[in-house]
Amino acid sequence: MAIVAPAWILLVCIAFAQAAHAAPRNAFEYSRDLNTRPYVDVQFALQGVRHSELDFYPTATQLSAGFWIFNDIGIDFFIDRPVSSDKESIFDVEIRQASGVALRFQSPHLATRLHAYMLLGYVDLQVEQNQADDRGTRRIRQSFSGARISIGFARRLSRLDNVLITGEYRNYYTEDEIQIDGIGLGLRVNLR
Repeated sequence: MAIVAPAWILLVCIAFAQAAHAAPRNAFEYSRDLNTRPYVDVQFALQGVRHSELDFYPTATQLSAGFWIFNDIGIDFFIDRPVSSDKESIFDVEIRQASGVALRFQSPHLATRLHAYMLLGYVDLQVEQNQADDRGTRRIRQSFSGARISIGFARRLSRLDNVLITGEYRNYYTEDEIQIDGIGLGLRVNLR
């Protein structure tokens, strides 16, 4: 998953640069069209967890809700819930829950109804590890907290103007003993 991050960062930088070039010259004129409507985002994510030199790939759903505080700047509140765990050797790992808050920075829409976005925020998460061997099963739950950084794209549907398809790379920067990132696909609905 670590190889995916530089490609996503490059694509987001290109999209922001193109959007900035195409943006109106008068920022105050543009901000009159402020979109203050709330939005809801649902994503299915394949997560990567690296713990004790082992790699695990559990899946999760993420539900987030937010609202715009400035033009193209919003606040997201999110929660991740597990769909499945992943097993490696005698260990079975899943992210039991992750929740937090983030600022959403979004580029203006490009001509193709596409825009890039970035989320910067804080996450609390809980990782559950089950170890099964001859002596039985031992369950360990560990809590972590740290920064959340996500970059992604959203494309507005032509027939349903308030629905967007989203794709996102996310990384939860927690303590050194564990690394967590993921790739998500989903839908965002702008509430009217």
